[in-house]
Amino acid sequence: MPESVPALVTPIRWLSAGWDALEESQRVRFLALEGSMAGGTTAVDLAWFACDGVRGVREIAALITREGHSVTAAEVEEWFELAAAQGLSRWRESSR
Repeated sequence: MPESVPALVTPIRWLSAGWDALEESQRVRFLALEGSMAGGTTAVDLAWFACDGVRGVREIAALITREGHSVTAAEVEEWFELAAAQGLSRWRESSR
């Protein structure tokens, strides 16, 4: 998945590359999603580390859950869709 940014996404999301290119509704959803996911930005960081271009979102969600943060594949997928909209990653698969 992430092929554009080889490091963690900045924890101050509005400083991320591409943030200003998002529509306001996307920015609001991005922050709300991170705020509502079990584990918050820690779960997001785990997802980022786990996405190696081989694992799918379901497998990534299962790995994050094993680390103690019960997230769904749909949440992980939506987060990566929003990251791709910012140009932080390139989207490859859909779990739906």
